[in-house]
Amino acid sequence: MLRRTALSFLLLTGTAAASQEQIHRWKTATIVAPTSLFGDVEVKAGADASGNVTSLAVTAQGTTITVPATWLATLPKVPLASLEVRTERGYDPQPILYVVFRTGPTTVKGSIDLHVWFQGGKLTGASLNTYDGAGNSKFEQRKAP
Repeated sequence: MLRRTALSFLLLTGTAAASQEQIHRWKTATIVAPTSLFGDVEVKAGADASGNVTSLAVTAQGTTITVPATWLATLPKVPLASLEVRTERGYDPQPILYVVFRTGPTTVKGSIDLHVWFQGGKLTGASLNTYDGAGNSKFEQRKAP
């Protein structure tokens, strides 16, 4: 009888014991990052069902720049969840604002860092670093439309 009760218990709780945590991809994200060069920078981005970026708009110093979806689609697919905001004083009179996405660590072959550049209130272009997993990368630039 005790065996039958224990077996019944295991059968009834087996489903609960097999519960799996799910990761849900972001569909949209809006972040605000305080910067010393641009003040508060707001980034609004959207993603497809796989979590890859499909839309991007950046507001800095009162100007909103919407990245054309057709141009964004020519870039590698990158996860929305990897979004970063970076700035650089640089050597030009106007500082640079980057919205950065990454597909994986630099130690993994095929990982990509995508920097979308904004300068002077405009979309300037994008740069890609594709890593070979052995400490080397291939650098490529794409001009804005």
